[in-house]
Amino acid sequence: MELKNIRFLLFLVSWALLAQCRIDAGSIPRRLKAAKLDLVVGRGATNIRTIKEAIATAVQNRTGDKRYVIKVKAGVYNENVIIDDNLPNLTLLGDGKGKTIISGYLSVLGNNLTTFQTATVTVDADGFIARGITFRNTAGAKAEQAVALRVSGDRAAFYSCSFEGYQDTLYVHHGRQFYKKCDIYGSLDFIFGNAMAVFQNCNIYVRQPKSKDAVITASKREDPKNQTGIIIQRSHIAAAPGTHLEGIKVYLGRPWGHYARTVIMQSHIDSLIDPEGWLWWAGKEDVFKDKIYYAEFKNTGPGSSTARRVDWGNARQVITPQQAEQFTVDKFIDGNSWLPSTNVPFSSGL
Repeated sequence: MELKNIRFLLFLVSWALLAQCRIDAGSIPRRLKAAKLDLVVGRGATNIRTIKEAIATAVQNRTGDKRYVIKVKAGVYNENVIIDDNLPNLTLLGDGKGKTIISGYLSVLGNNLTTFQTATVTVDADGFIARGITFRNTAGAKAEQAVALRVSGDRAAFYSCSFEGYQDTLYVHHGRQFYKKCDIYGSLDFIFGNAMAVFQNCNIYVRQPKSKDAVITASKREDPKNQTGIIIQRSHIAAAPGTHLEGIKVYLGRPWGHYARTVIMQSHIDSLIDPEGWLWWAGKEDVFKDKIYYAEFKNTGPGSSTARRVDWGNARQVITPQQAEQFTVDKFIDGNSWLPSTNVPFSSGL
């Protein structure tokens, strides 16, 4: 083969590889991919071995509220981490779901703790971002309330993370929160709280519960003036891999608060969901009647039929596009005003 032909072939191969790199790079948020690292946790060229040590160092060393980035290398970190309001605008970058794992085991059972105190990771600071991290509570199905992550700060964003537990896995306690391409595992009330939380393109996996009922959400909204609720959009609701739920009734949610609000929209719902869809909180049927807001919009899959859903007065099984628009990233959490600065990808509307 002539030299000029060989050069031409090499040019084509190089061009193709470069194009592929551009495509792959485009799927990763730019700022998260190229972020300047302030600290690195883990084995290797660093003396910092724990996340708690990195947090303490960050609180001492940072100046102002400029974003502070901590890289957490692959490994299992057995520790309970608190990110308090002294460290706003913090980013934790992991090496990926199932690779960087923060693991705890606290539960209310036998530990004299409240649910609030059991979190493996607590985020009280505003402006928190996490990417590629697994948040885990290993207390198990019989341990009752055991939180993997509690978020109480405003403008929190999670990209490609995993949250693993059984009862009360993810405590969306307060503030505006956004979850993109995340996996949430649990068995009872495992997405719960009184935040303004939107889950987009997430996998919601139901595990074997302690009792005969499994419930995904538990909204704590207590006042009709609260602009809070749990919104699940373009996601997948299914049994956790390897889990068999024969004889178990699985529900989309039950009301923890008087004005509980949960909306499931544009999502694929597998056959595990009971046809009634929603469950009363035992003993509070009369208290919550005509106050809660449960809605579904353009869902698909064998568990999405609303023909046999419960009929609870103000709860709405099906809503219009105009009503659904109020629960989008743009309208519900004002995402267009703060999510672009995180470079976590999102869809602002329906």
